[in-house]
Amino acid sequence: MLWWILFMIAALIVGLIINERSTKNLRAAAEARRQAEEAARRQQRAEELLSCQREMLVVAEQSITVLERIPGQLSSAECQLDQAESDFREGAFAPFWDSIESAARVLGSVVESVRDIEANSKRYAQLARKYEQSDGAPAFPLDRLSVTKLETGTATSERMRAIVRAAQCNFQFAVIYEQRKTNRILVAGFGNLAQALDRMTWQISASITNLASSVDIAASTLNESVRAIHAQMESAGR
Repeated sequence: MLWWILFMIAALIVGLIINERSTKNLRAAAEARRQAEEAARRQQRAEELLSCQREMLVVAEQSITVLERIPGQLSSAECQLDQAESDFREGAFAPFWDSIESAARVLGSVVESVRDIEANSKRYAQLARKYEQSDGAPAFPLDRLSVTKLETGTATSERMRAIVRAAQCNFQFAVIYEQRKTNRILVAGFGNLAQALDRMTWQISASITNLASSVDIAASTLNESVRAIHAQMESAGR
């Protein structure tokens, strides 16, 4: 009987040892899984941040490319207006309106360029919100001062408006205008020449105002992200 009791005690001890080892193995396996999942999450987050940073760089570079195109567009519009004034002095009715149409199309392209930059600045702000490590994020390449320099486009549009007004006060030029005011100018949302001449200054001014607001938001978003990171770092250091 004694040997049976001793056998049962030994079996119980062995069982306890086996259970303890099994529990440790299970805990070790669970910890390994947790660490693997955490490493996978960190890797995924790192890849997301890298992708986000790359897109921010692309958006910034695209904005610079578009911005650098605008001075050339405005210069082209000014040349067309110079030609229009020359045509007006010489009494060249049809060539005058050709030059005005060309200037209107180019200015419409300026509006579209500004809108493209605005769309980029909005996308940048969205990416900056996702990119928590904003200390390493590229800065958006425009600020409010850069945007205000685009207001020269409004002056060019006003010049075109004044030239057209003088021509409309001349009966012969006005007659040609009535024949051509419905000519299609499919740029910047305009349907025809009349719409472009009537709304161009407002469209340029509005697009610049909207861009300035978007640039401010992009800069503010980045600054807020940086401040949030610094606050988190300070809290972690306490």
